[in-house]
Amino acid sequence: MGTPVPLVESNAPSANHAFGRHASASFTSSNDRVEEVNDMRIAFTRYSRNRWTAYGSPNATDWVEIDLGAPRAVTTIELYLFDDGRGVRAPKSYAIQFWNGGEWVDARVRSRRPIRPTGSAVNTVRIERVMTSRIRVVLEHALPGVSGITELMIWGDPPAA
Repeated sequence: MGTPVPLVESNAPSANHAFGRHASASFTSSNDRVEEVNDMRIAFTRYSRNRWTAYGSPNATDWVEIDLGAPRAVTTIELYLFDDGRGVRAPKSYAIQFWNGGEWVDARVRSRRPIRPTGSAVNTVRIERVMTSRIRVVLEHALPGVSGITELMIWGDPPAA
């Protein structure tokens, strides 16, 4: 056997535009932290605490926003929807919006996989390419349950071949 080679930590920025950026929400359960929605930790277990939920929200819809810090190309959003089988469920529906510098605009969706929001799974939305500094996901709760996200990833243009 050869000599083990130590791993070198990368200084390259993440291709995930959401990672480590400022996250905010219209409502956050007192048991959760919106800052955990973009920390690159995905946990679907019922007992996981790494998540954002709207548990206790009086609203029929709530949103989660990521401030990208500067305009970036965005083409794909991955939502890792949390579902505990009780009060937190996959949303009835969700919309992807981007900030155009003056207002929130619905992104033009090219595809959704799966088509219906699915808990304890990655939900991938491909949108027409936009340049924006902020992305938000507006979740319509599946009442009486509310929505939850264990991770939100935002991707731009694929790398050049």
